[in-house]
Amino acid sequence: MSPASDVRMRIPETMIDQSIETLSLSPGALNGLLVAGFKTLSDLHDLSAEDLTVFNWVGPRRAREIVRAISGLGGSGPPLPTTSHAQEGSASFEVPEHLSRLGLATLGLERVFVGLLAAEDLHVLGDLNGRSRSSILLIDRVGSNRLGQLEEGLEEALRLSPKVLARMSDLASVGATPLGIPVDMLQAISAARSMSDEVRALTTGLSERNASLFLRRIGFGEVGIPTLEVLGEEVGISRERVRQLVDKRSSFLAASGLRLPIASALVQLVVEAGGMVTSRQLIQLAAQSGLEVSDVELPLLAQLGALSLTPPIQWSDEFYVWLTNEGVEKWVETGRLTHQSKGVRRLAGAGFRRVGAVPMAEYLAKSGMGEQQIQDVLAPAGAILRTFLGYLVPDCSKDSSLTRVARKMLAVAGALSLRELHGGLMRERRLRPMPPQGVVRSVLSGHQDFVVSGASVRLAAPIRVEDVLSPAELAGVILLREASGVMHTYEFLDGLVEIGVSSPRAAQILHGGLVASPATGVHVLRGFEPPHGLIERKIRERRDNRSPTVLSTLKDAAGRTVVTYRLSRYNLDGVLPPPSELPTTQEFWDGRDENGTPLKITIRNGFLWGIKQWLMGRGARPGDGVVATFDLSLGRVEFEFVEGASDE
Repeated sequence: MSPASDVRMRIPETMIDQSIETLSLSPGALNGLLVAGFKTLSDLHDLSAEDLTVFNWVGPRRAREIVRAISGLGGSGPPLPTTSHAQEGSASFEVPEHLSRLGLATLGLERVFVGLLAAEDLHVLGDLNGRSRSSILLIDRVGSNRLGQLEEGLEEALRLSPKVLARMSDLASVGATPLGIPVDMLQAISAARSMSDEVRALTTGLSERNASLFLRRIGFGEVGIPTLEVLGEEVGISRERVRQLVDKRSSFLAASGLRLPIASALVQLVVEAGGMVTSRQLIQLAAQSGLEVSDVELPLLAQLGALSLTPPIQWSDEFYVWLTNEGVEKWVETGRLTHQSKGVRRLAGAGFRRVGAVPMAEYLAKSGMGEQQIQDVLAPAGAILRTFLGYLVPDCSKDSSLTRVARKMLAVAGALSLRELHGGLMRERRLRPMPPQGVVRSVLSGHQDFVVSGASVRLAAPIRVEDVLSPAELAGVILLREASGVMHTYEFLDGLVEIGVSSPRAAQILHGGLVASPATGVHVLRGFEPPHGLIERKIRERRDNRSPTVLSTLKDAAGRTVVTYRLSRYNLDGVLPPPSELPTTQEFWDGRDENGTPLKITIRNGFLWGIKQWLMGRGARPGDGVVATFDLSLGRVEFEFVEGASDE
């Protein structure tokens, strides 16, 4: 820098011997001068601002402050050199034309350093042309270390081949200046052969931990996006720190002007298709265009669109389609998708979750849509639906209530015929109405956990019953096995209640898919072969227990039918045989106990039901009696409990 009169500080003669403490300086600037050996104002006389910056503790910012303080005394001070004033005699930057468009962030500089340069209107490498290195040093908070980073980054950029530079320029979004991402990231993206490779390249420069956090938070390789709490617990940091790390990389990418080539090409396919496609259609279009994309990768497209790494694209959870901005305006805002799809998805969701298939005819009638439209709307991401026996069945079935029950039955039985399995599934109330046997076969064939061979079904891999059955179900299975696989209703229910299972839960297991009922009141473990003749013996026992139940049937003076019962264990479940003399087919009766408490009584299929709770409240045991008085004219039956009834 040439010595010129206007670049040297001048102290007024009247103040030249005064202490530097006369200056209105911050403590930092004043201490910096004192440490550097400055005592009086005369020590500053005829020094340039650049001269001050060579002293420890006096940087560019404090040098500016000192110059302003000297000017306030009536002296003169030089304008502190900035990037807009290239200094004579100082080495200047020379940037080739083919690098001038690259952003300074491309050189791998710290974000803070890039921000400091941007404050001086330096954004791209071309802005450095003609700027002296000393002028960069005089920028606030820019020291020799950061200047060294800038020089090293520029040297690395100069070594890039023109072919790589051309490819890097292609990655910039339309009108985006500058391209603010590191060279090594651009090179990794340029070499990518799939969208997954492009996404991995976005973590270039991050530590292994931070890269994993970013990728998992955008859903890479995940089924669903893990929460900040889950990610933080896994790596031992707070959820807020995870958010900061992920947001830092997300903000950087969103502001970079980058366009991922493969992901952007997929978005362009959606644009060319009218702005709306299903996942299945997009995968097919990609294959036709020579792009490889899987149903696992596809959900990432929405995250990349949110980061501005592709043209605008979004996934509609409501309609299960990909939409561009044009598609949103054309399809959603006009209500066309809402009108055609919302009701169908709501109806079908329950069917897929329940039995893994939905009846096509029902949705054709309610939606007014064509069969292919319904398949596109209902197809999960990447899946293919096909019509079978009037039902829509996915090629790759997901878990449903049906598959969970079937898994339990096969874990206990090992293998079952399709007919036997279907019969067990039909006993489960939550699966009703049950699809035909052929549809169940199709659902299980498309599920990875099942092997359907001919008329037989088994699990693809053995499963311990303890891993799939609830404790109550496991207790029921053990109870039946210990009884050689066959039990009376009351034996099974009493056995489970005795070990702490509630009566309703015990009844639910008894009437579920794990148990079969070859005869009324007799139950066997499904898939278990009992000893020869055991089922017949249990049936005879039940018949013998019922025979002496009705002790007498009489008519009283009012013409009512009075029946006296002696209770067996079978009757304690609240079931009594109505008298054959009762001349009525009335099903529902108004019941009363001896205290006038109402009881809901039903006579159906040759049995009287509805007094179980009443008997339990009386502490009834086998051998006790019940007197029932039937009044046909009023449709009423009155019950009286008799402890220890006799045959007389």
